[in-house]
Amino acid sequence: MNKLYTLLTAFIFFMMSAHTHAQVTLNNSPYTENFNNLGTAGLPAGFTVKKLATATALGTDTILNASGAAATWGEFAGGFKNFASSTTVTSPVASTTVQAASTDRALGVRQTQKFGDSGAAFVFQISNTVAKKNFQLNFKLQSLDSTSRRITTWTVDYATGANPTSFTPLTTSPSVLTTGGSTVFTNTTVNVDFGSALDNINDVVYIRVVALKNAVPGPGFSGGNRASTGIDDWNLSWQEVGASVSNIIRDENYLSLSGNLTSKLNITFNKAISSSANVQVLSLNGRVVYQKQLPKVFQGQNEDISGLNLSSGVYILKIVSKEGVYSTKLVR
Repeated sequence: MNKLYTLLTAFIFFMMSAHTHAQVTLNNSPYTENFNNLGTAGLPAGFTVKKLATATALGTDTILNASGAAATWGEFAGGFKNFASSTTVTSPVASTTVQAASTDRALGVRQTQKFGDSGAAFVFQISNTVAKKNFQLNFKLQSLDSTSRRITTWTVDYATGANPTSFTPLTTSPSVLTTGGSTVFTNTTVNVDFGSALDNINDVVYIRVVALKNAVPGPGFSGGNRASTGIDDWNLSWQEVGASVSNIIRDENYLSLSGNLTSKLNITFNKAISSSANVQVLSLNGRVVYQKQLPKVFQGQNEDISGLNLSSGVYILKIVSKEGVYSTKLVR
């Protein structure tokens, strides 16, 4: 009887915890999450981790291994884990001590043949997007175990409704998202523009980062371990419906540029932005080669971009904010 009571109590606690973390209500843009409290608070509000996800199924709830205790990149056991973020721990051979001591964390997963290959999914759930539009997302996708030979391809998709049966894949920048592959150790900023897809929806909205296909052997290999993958610095922004905003993409005088990408490019903002802004330099194939998040922008503010060591070619300067998107071509 006592054992049954204990199991029932644990089940009820799990269900209450899952419900508590199942969704968020969006208030002020942007919504950000750095995952640094995984070890003390577990999964952040709005985030769940799932296995057995498909293009037509949300997936099955699973847990953050060891209740969020720090894990190391090279651990073989499958599961969702609290990894050190490669934003701060930048060496692929960092010791377990260094990884455990890092306060900059990432929500991650170690895939194995029996866990998450395919079907591993990081899921963000929103209660609704009423009176909100023009959603944009950026986050970091990290390939953390440089000894993993297999390559996992990730998809960002979305669905609406409490029990969705169909997910819509989204165009991302970069266009192809992979982790794993022997010697690969990366920290890639992923950008997603939802266009009008999430505008003013009076229902549950799901956004997923999901592995819909089995990992494949890397070039020259017939097998090998699957990847340890992390996501970090989740940033979802939007614009309020009816808000008085300007589309700065149509204002050619919004920025003044001097210098060049060969040595140093200086950006002067001729108008203030009431929200945060993301400054990006992209190659023509969509690869982000530079990015800086500005918490606010005041009139006359100067920002320098230098030391990029870019090859010759054409690049795109892009400023993304609630007040619109500015873009212009640059030649290196």
